[in-house]
Amino acid sequence: MKMIGKGGAKMKENELAVGCAHLSAEIALLTAIAN
Repeated sequence: MKMIGKGGAKMKENELAVGCAHLSAEIALLTAIAN
């Protein structure tokens, strides 16, 4: 996979966003289970 300049930065931002969303979903799930 080639990452050049801004394209690479965008890709990283997207990965970060997806990671945060995944984390939020997991926390929500754990909270739901705890309650």
